[in-house]
Amino acid sequence: MALGIVHDIADEQSWTNVTQEVVAKFGKIDILANNAAIGGKDWKYENASLEEWQKVMKDNAEGAFLGICAVVPYMKKNDISAIVNINTLGVHVAAKALPAFRIRRPKGRLMP
Repeated sequence: MALGIVHDIADEQSWTNVTQEVVAKFGKIDILANNAAIGGKDWKYENASLEEWQKVMKDNAEGAFLGICAVVPYMKKNDISAIVNINTLGVHVAAKALPAFRIRRPKGRLMP
């Protein structure tokens, strides 16, 4: 059985509503798969505004955090639960157009 719900991942109240709806329908929450995110097309630092950067970070990082915070109280009641944070390939292979997702290898080198 499945349930599709549209909501704003960057909004704490939206997460509260979603978790309550899921628990009302299924009685518990066993798994959270954080896989929603936004990105910028042809994003370059020299063209990006602080507001654009903050929107990406709010949706991608804070959205995952809010989801985890919303489900943990329900998951603690279960014997087994799982949280899966699915991320962009950009954390492994950085693209020049997606500098927000570049990470550093040991010794401070940017991943290719």
